[in-house]
Amino acid sequence: MILLNLKNNFLFQQFYNNKKAKISNLVRKIQLFISKFLFIFQIMKKDFFQLNLYIISKFIFVTSIY
Repeated sequence: MILLNLKNNFLFQQFYNNKKAKISNLVRKIQLFISKFLFIFQIMKKDFFQLNLYIISKFIFVTSIY
């Protein structure tokens, strides 16, 4: 009975840790996405004109390769 209880407890612990890892991974991904978005937003706010020039020049460069 004690062995069975320990086994169930171990399985539950594994399941719980797995769920916790998945949730923390999801939270980390969301935080990364938000920080990237905020970074891009700050650049747009600060240097919107320069960013547009940069994107246009990149686009021209990429299209000139093909």
